[in-house]
Amino acid sequence: MLRKLFLSSFAFTLSFSVWANDAFFEGASALDKGDIQSAITLFKQAASEGHDIAPYTLGVLYEKGEGVKQDFYQAKIWYSKAVDKGHRGARARLPIIESKIAALEEGN
Repeated sequence: MLRKLFLSSFAFTLSFSVWANDAFFEGASALDKGDIQSAITLFKQAASEGHDIAPYTLGVLYEKGEGVKQDFYQAKIWYSKAVDKGHRGARARLPIIESKIAALEEGN
């Protein structure tokens, strides 16, 4: 019984990660084609499904202002989510974006 539960649980987890990967790669394809809005929607979907690179990618888009209004606060949110998933690049970008936010707040 336990083995059956484990196997069905594993199958569900595997299919869940496949859906997240599908959304991520569709987002990457949309980004390559210049369809930023579709890419962002798909990256958000992939991130909500547990994909680790999708929140990092969203962080970069918001930090750089590529296809979206530049928003360091949104970038920080997405980088933080990627850090929670163990993404090293996001861990490196997070203090940088935090210093950009601090500079903005000091200037206001």
